[in-house]
Amino acid sequence: EEDAARRQAEYEAAVEAARKEAEEEAARRQAEWEAARQAAEEERARYAAELEEARVKAEEEAARQAAAEEAAKHAEEVAKARLAAEEDMRKHAQARAKADADLAVAAARAAADVASARAAADAAYFSA
Repeated sequence: EEDAARRQAEYEAAVEAARKEAEEEAARRQAEWEAARQAAEEERARYAAELEEARVKAEEEAARQAAAEEAAKHAEEVAKARLAAEEDMRKHAQARAKADADLAVAAARAAADVASARAAADAAYFSA
């Protein structure tokens, strides 16, 4: 009976030791799992932050590119308008120069006509 009691006590001690060991192993695995979960969550958060940063940079770059394209388009329109204005001014200057030349020719002809008429009048006056 003593031997059976001693064996029973040893068995219960072994069962208790195995239970404690199993609980400790479960707790250790739970801690490892929790640490791995935490690391994965931190990595996911870091990845999400990097992704958001990349998205913001891409949007900013797209906005800068759109602004640059708009500025280039505006500069092209200004250059075209300036060229058109310069062409209009050149044509106006040519037209003015031609009008001035035509006016000078007309004035010279009128002066010649007046001189001719005066000479004819003088000739008619002196011959009479």
